[in-house]
Amino acid sequence: MGQTIIAVTHDNDFAKNSDRTIELADGKILSQHSKHPNISS
Repeated sequence: MGQTIIAVTHDNDFAKNSDRTIELADGKILSQHSKHPNISS
């Protein structure tokens, strides 16, 4: 069993520790990044 934790932050240093990040602006996705190739972005 895996765990999913969703964190909302404006701290880029904190976000760099995540396996996956999704950047939003005005409710729209600007970019998605994953450290693992098997996680679809």
